[in-house]
Amino acid sequence: MKALLYTLIAFTVFTTHIKAQTQLLIGDKAYSATDNWLFDNNMPSGYYDQNKVTFCVAKDGEQGLFSITMKVANGGKLKGPCTIYLLDNTVITCSTVITTDLVDEKHTILFRLTHDEVVKMSKSRITTVRYNYTELSGVKAYTADNSRQYFGMPGSKPANFLDYYETDAGIKRLFAL
Repeated sequence: MKALLYTLIAFTVFTTHIKAQTQLLIGDKAYSATDNWLFDNNMPSGYYDQNKVTFCVAKDGEQGLFSITMKVANGGKLKGPCTIYLLDNTVITCSTVITTDLVDEKHTILFRLTHDEVVKMSKSRITTVRYNYTELSGVKAYTADNSRQYFGMPGSKPANFLDYYETDAGIKRLFAL
């Protein structure tokens, strides 16, 4: 009877863990990942879906992957390198592009993160990401800031709502740091 009880508890915990895990799907590969972070994009007004750039960190063994995804039009695409700015003034430059993917008019670019970079990102949250976007007039650099908006009724914002994403906490959970 105890064995059955232990089996049921283990099964419940295991299935809850599996359902709670986010995945980054790119090409024919799937990686465990943090939730997507929808940062405020600083592209000028008039750009196609300008406020829809998402970021996440995925796990590839002990190393990490940094993903940028954005809806594109007219042949536009994301390009390397990118720079990640952390709250503690650490700057991480991602120059190794692993792959890119274009699905449903959304372009994703995937950069390699070393284990040391993942550890740094788990200790201090991302404040800004600088990335490159290729358009008809050439390559332009843009930034996106880690801030999020509350879209509820005025005066109903929960007291525990943060105006930023806790990227460091998500990375700690993903890599069990």
